[in-house]
Parts: sequence; structure tokens; C-alpha cells
Amino acid sequence: MSTIQKTFKTSKTANEMRQMAEKIIKDVPIISSVVDKMEWQGNKLYISAKIGDGYLEVLDFAVKVDINLNFMGSMAKGQIESMLDQQFLN
Repeated sequence: MSTIQKTFKTSKTANEMRQMAEKIIKDVPIISSVVDKMEWQGNKLYISAKIGDGYLEVLDFAVKVDINLNFMGSMAKGQIESMLDQQFLN
């Protein structure tokens, strides 16, 4: 198994990042097609997906990502990291 742990600095508050995270997960087809379940617990969005599981933690001016990838997810780790960079660094 492989993991992705990243922190992205943003210019948005935790509430704004919460809305943005939900929108990305629902509106980006490559993400929405693999997500099985997502649930907010405080500022952490726990996600269970076909590629693994983990969470996004939204903070004022930052997002932390911690994902445990299964075998399928490990094969696509580079693509997943690139997609995260694209979504949160813009």
C-alpha cells in the first residue's frame, strides 16, 4: 500500500474550502466515479473510494490530505497527486 500526505496553502477560510472540496469531489468526473462514501466529521471529510480511503482536513488557509491507497490506487499515485495539485494549487 501507498499513501499520499500533502498540505496545500490556500487563500480561503475553512468554510470556503469545505464548499470547494465538496464541489471538486462531486463535479470532477474522475473523482466522483471512484468515491463510494464521504462524511464530514468536524473539519475532516472522510472518504471511502475504490482506490483507497482517507480524509481531507480543511483549515483556514490550508487543506491537509491524507490518503491510504490500495493496490489500484497505488498504480495511479502519480496521477492522483497531479490531480490534487491541479485542484488545490489553482
